[in-house]
This record gives sequence, structure tokens and C-alpha cells, in this order.
Amino acid sequence: MKQRYESKEFEEQYHYEGELGALYTSEKTQFIIHAPEADEVRLNLYEKYTDSEASKAIVMTPGDRGIFSSTVEGDCKNRAYTYTIVRDNKSVTAADMYSKAVTVNGEKSVVIDLKDTNPQGFDIDTYYKHRPDNAIIYELHVKDFSYDKNSGVREEYRGRYLAFTEENTTFEGKNTCISYLKELGITHVHLLPVFDFASIDETGDNSQFNWGYDPLNYMVPEGSYSTDATNPLTRIKEMKEMILALHNAGIGVIMDVVYNHTYSLDSVFEKTLPGYYYRQFEDDTYSDGSACGNETASERSMFRKYIIDSVLYWATEYHIDGFRFDLMGLCDTDTLNILRKKLNKLPNGEKILVYGEPWTAAKSPMKKGMIPAVKANIDKLDEGIAIFCDNSRDAIKGSVFIAEGKGFVQGEELEDEICDTVTAWYKGTKGFPAHSPKQIITYVSAHDNYTLYDKLILSAIDEKESDYVTYNPYIVSINKLVAAIVFTSLGTPFIQAGEEFARTKEGDENSYKSSPEINMLSWSRKNEYETLTSYYKGLIRLRKEFSGFNMTDSNDIAKNITFIKKEKGVVSFKIKALSETDRYKELYIIYNAADRINIVDTQGYKVIADDTKVYDEGIKVTDSYIMPPKSALILAR
Repeated sequence: MKQRYESKEFEEQYHYEGELGALYTSEKTQFIIHAPEADEVRLNLYEKYTDSEASKAIVMTPGDRGIFSSTVEGDCKNRAYTYTIVRDNKSVTAADMYSKAVTVNGEKSVVIDLKDTNPQGFDIDTYYKHRPDNAIIYELHVKDFSYDKNSGVREEYRGRYLAFTEENTTFEGKNTCISYLKELGITHVHLLPVFDFASIDETGDNSQFNWGYDPLNYMVPEGSYSTDATNPLTRIKEMKEMILALHNAGIGVIMDVVYNHTYSLDSVFEKTLPGYYYRQFEDDTYSDGSACGNETASERSMFRKYIIDSVLYWATEYHIDGFRFDLMGLCDTDTLNILRKKLNKLPNGEKILVYGEPWTAAKSPMKKGMIPAVKANIDKLDEGIAIFCDNSRDAIKGSVFIAEGKGFVQGEELEDEICDTVTAWYKGTKGFPAHSPKQIITYVSAHDNYTLYDKLILSAIDEKESDYVTYNPYIVSINKLVAAIVFTSLGTPFIQAGEEFARTKEGDENSYKSSPEINMLSWSRKNEYETLTSYYKGLIRLRKEFSGFNMTDSNDIAKNITFIKKEKGVVSFKIKALSETDRYKELYIIYNAADRINIVDTQGYKVIADDTKVYDEGIKVTDSYIMPPKSALILAR
């Protein structure tokens, strides 16, 4: 199986470049499926979405390159359908892998006219506004965003797409939800999976929870986030309403995509062409580089086509502004580079972000000669494809795999690694020779592992029983130092939603299916940690104002960043502006992770950020400044 599917002969005989799926017009619909070497394929049409038996079965016509097709005259709009595929006297019925709409829980495909799903104003919505080297990314889960009763969102919208359309929501007079996102100043929201995933019963209630890394139908929105999962059009329209609301707020939308595995091997891919879409070892046993039960084969041409087709579909039909690849190391670099080039050809397509996790979860038998998109191969990726930098993450605050593990901010001697973090590893050290800082996502926390606040509680204080609820000023001070490092380093800053108000999951390290109460953003906590939130807002504002943080050329970095001090617990450097129109020509930045004060010569500078806040205009100081332990200082002139 592996040898046959990876042979040049199979690819040449069966690769198909044309359009697949249900191609709808009001006069007729053409159904096309790629099912090489099937004995027969039948198109099943249903009267009702809930029908278990088809009202009509049509034997499809075989064609070249493994294609079966059938044209149904008349208007098939909103008609459910499946395919029955016969091989070796065995038949299996499946939805269409190119489904654009599905019935509840993704059981059947549905023919739709996509124009019927566009909310008012969506046809003129164009975004791709922010330059990729000026992005500030905020990772968010749809349900987390508004599930809290204090979100200010009406009850029927909480935890759903439409929560993003609710404006002027508050708790105790302070902004929540989309009004808060505008106030915070981030440029992009990175949404955890919003494609149709299998781990939630869409007929169930809103108390179910899962991150959603369980792909079922890749080109269809998840139904549990809609107000009516039984109507195939509702989830599509409401997801578009969410995107439109974010765009109208000046915020781009990044979609978390999971092409490295499917929910199970009982998938539309396996039913359509057994074994082809998944990797195998030499003995034809299925591999599991995802640690999720299977792994897909991006290097096989029809799955490469599928990845590219579906990403381009989301970008054009849903106006998605970026794509984050889960376990990107299981994808080959050729596929990603081809995708990047195709995205660039779209209007403003070069501004669409592409980044991912440059690792795998287990050994992968990728086809010989293919290059996996892991960290060590970053130089083999197009400059427009970025990676999460776990070196920076762990250097700043300690290993994600050891709860008590410490980083620079807790007192470990990692000054060299912090200097590398500042310059986004541009010299190609530590095993990943990036083309430029554009390829580095600088971050310390994401949905995986502990929240930043929980990690700091576990690693920075010597207490047997950790208290995640009570305000801890010492941990807040370290949190501010962490934020200062992230937002004053090159690369693209990325934060987990709620990191800026000490988000806690009460020590739950892997909350992928924990309760929504554990996972949700607590809007009362946001008010309680207002000084921390304001600190993040100030850093984001500074990040946008100062052009030096957007350096992408190694010569500029060498010329404009000068390290002043590198000693135990202290790193300081000066960074020049690239633009003559910047308010400040130079910043002098000091990180003091030590448990002692640090005295800084401030002659000729004013303070624009200290351990308490980021100042709008800056404040004048004497010729020296005493930094408290566990703090950052940003000076300007």
C-alpha cells in the first residue's frame, strides 16, 4: 500500500487537478468525486436531512484519473447527499470530503448556494490589513471568549460565534469581549479550531467543551458554536458574521488548521480511498506521528491538493487573514511553500499570515526525499511561513514539560538565550537558521500546557499548595517582566487570551476537554488585574509606535541593536528606530530578573515604562534609576 501510493506511476495515473465536490448552479449541480480504482460510486440524494434512507441513488459515471461524476438537472439547493463507494464487493457510505455544508454532526453533505450565507456587507468586506511583520496575535477559543455570565453577552450567544457581534458589552463598567479586544489593541485573533470537529455532539447542550483538534469536515464551520446546528446554512452565516464583526473592529482572523490527523481512521478520506490519505510504515501499518491515532500524508499529491484547496477556500470564501498549522512538522515543506505562493497570488494575499508548530508528536515515516517542516528546516520554508519559537518560550519562563522548571525570569542563568530572543535568533544559532525575524513567533503561553500565571505560581514560589485565585503581587511583577520581554523582542508577538489578566485554569495543564468553567475567560478577573492588563495595553501601543521592533534584515539588526549589559539576572540593550517619523529615535531596554535591585544610568533618557506601568508621554528622572527586582525598564530619547 505505502509503496504503491508513493509510486510515481500511481501519482501520474490518478492525480486530478480539477474542481471536486458539489458544483452548484440553480439550473444543475455537478457532483465530482475522486475515488481511484473503485468498482462503482453511487450518489445518494435525501429528501430530509434526518432521513436514513436516500430517496434517490444515481450510479455515477467513471472518468479519467479516478474521477466519478454525475450531473443532476434542476435546482438541488439545500439538498443532502452522500456517496456509496463499492470496492471488492464491499460498500461504504460517506459524506463528501469537499463538503461546503453538512447536516448536524457532519453526517451528510449538503448542496448550498454560498451567496445565501453572506451577511449584509460581507460581499464588500476585504481585510488582510496588517502587515505580517506588524502583527500582534491573541489566541482565543470561541467558547472561552463569552461563556462567562459576566461577559455581558446575551445568554443565547454565549460561547458562540455571534458573541463576537455584540458591541458595548461591559462588566462593572469595564469593557468585555469585542469592545475589550479593540481597547487592548491586538491586530489579529487566532481562533482555536472552528472547522467541523467530531468531539462535540452538536445536538447536545452548550456545556460541552473541547478545544476542537478533532477534524471531521475540513471545509465546514463547527456547528456547536452556531445557534442552530440542524440548519446547514446557520453555522456558515454566523461564522461569517463573527469574521465581519472582527474585521469591522479592525482585527484580523487567524484560523487554527489541523491537517496532520483526522479524528479517527473512520473518516471520509479512508472511506473514499483506503490508506491513501494516511502515512504507513514499510509493513503498511498506519503510523501515528500526531499521537492522535493516525497521521495524514501531505506529500501525496491529492492530499497536498486538498490542503491547498481548503486553505484557499477559507481565505476567499470566509476572508480568513491567517492560518496556524497544528503539528506543522508533520507537513512537508514543498506543500507549505506551494501554498504560500498560491496565497500570495490572492488580492493582498502576501499579507495572509502562515505559521505553525515546527515539531511532531512522534516518529513519522514521511516519504523519502521529502523535508518535514520542523524547526531545523526553517531555512527550507518560504520566508512568509513562521514557526512558534519554543527556545524563546522556555528560556523566558521555563520548560513547559516540567511544572517547577525555571527560566530567566525565575532566576536561571539564561542571559545568552534572552539576547537571542531579543534578536529573534537571526544569526541562525541553536539549530534553526531563520531567514529573518518574520519567521519567528515570540510567545510564552498558548492553549497547550499551563497558562502563564499558573506556570509562574508553580515555578516561582516555594509553596506546597499553590493558590491560583488570590492576587499575588510578586507573580504579577514577574508576569509584567515576561510581557516586556515578549513585546520588546523581534519576531511576531503572540499571547494566549487572558494572559494579560493573570488567566488561571487552577493548575489544569491539559484542559482540552475540561469544563467550560475551567477554560472560560473570567471577566471579573480582568477587572481585578486591571494594572496588569493596562501594562499589556501599554506595551502593545509601544510595539505599534516603534518601528525598530519590525526589523527583518540581519544588517539592520546588527547595526541598530546594541547589547549593553549581560550579567546574572540582567540583560540590557539599545534599539534604534528604523523610521524618522517615530516619536522616539532610540529605546534603552533593561530586564532585571534578579532578586536584587539594578541601578541604571538614565542620563539623556526618559522613562516610558517601569515596574508599575507604561506611560503615554514618558516621565523625566534623575541621572540614575533604581530598578526593583523582577522588573523591566524602558527608556527613550
